[in-house]
Amino acid sequence: MDYGALIGRAWQLTLRYRFLWLLGLFAGGTVGSCSPGTSYRTNGPEVQSVSPTAMEMGRAITAWLSQNLGVMVAIFAFFILLGLAWLIISLIAQGAMARATLDLARGLPVTLGAAWSTGLHYFGRFLLLWLILIGLGILMAVAVGIVVTIGGALAFAVESLRVVLAILGVLALIVGVVVGIAVAVLLGVVVAYAQRVIVHRDAGPWQALVIGYELLRLRFGPSLLLWLISLALTIGAGIAVAIVAVVALIPLAGVAAIIWFTAGGLSILLIVYAALAAVVFLLLLWTLGGAINTYFWNYWTLAYLQLSAPPPGVQQV
Repeated sequence: MDYGALIGRAWQLTLRYRFLWLLGLFAGGTVGSCSPGTSYRTNGPEVQSVSPTAMEMGRAITAWLSQNLGVMVAIFAFFILLGLAWLIISLIAQGAMARATLDLARGLPVTLGAAWSTGLHYFGRFLLLWLILIGLGILMAVAVGIVVTIGGALAFAVESLRVVLAILGVLALIVGVVVGIAVAVLLGVVVAYAQRVIVHRDAGPWQALVIGYELLRLRFGPSLLLWLISLALTIGAGIAVAIVAVVALIPLAGVAAIIWFTAGGLSILLIVYAALAAVVFLLLLWTLGGAINTYFWNYWTLAYLQLSAPPPGVQQV
């Protein structure tokens, strides 16, 4: 496999068919990340000594929230419904992206309408795929919980075993973390293959997972290298998005500061501007996210087609 050509081809397809960025926004990517948050607790005088302006803004926001509790409840309910709608659209978009990227990789014509129709057709299978994965996750969590419970019960009942069980517990935790990371990585690759198998071979979700596992087993080395490359690309994309976000936030925050000091504090103008600025900023991030997700869909689809095409005389997995 020519990995450089694959990376370049995925980039070309992503730039050429930009209408798929909309599907990419909802379909998500194959690699997720999270960052730990930090907090710092202070009391009122400390905050005021650092920033009286921030203290004033906090009191104004708190007062507004207490006077508009009903509005906040309605907004919360709206976002719950919005999240449910996003989940449904995401599952449809995953099937649509699978079809679109499979057709692009094979040089077939692609339209947004045809891709969306395919996503609607396979909605149930993609829903079952993720329900199966959730079920497997619950079973693993239950198994871990049973082991921890038994170990804790033994340690409580037999005092002489507490030190030994504590040492074994620490070792088991270390091994469990390492194994958990490895399983998550391998399962992510299997799921990436399975998403394409569902559409490419018109397979059911469980059958797609089995085929994805067999493909990973028979092409383990290339699959692992593909994941490592995608991880490096994801880190690079994350850095690029962070740079763009900072560059965009500087002028937006600057205008907000000017409005704040000009109006002498919180004002209707500042609230309206903050809402509009937030919309603009989110649209920018969504556009970048849609493009990045589309790229990785193309990347893994091209990889899947190359790995699943066997040499002459070898049975297809």
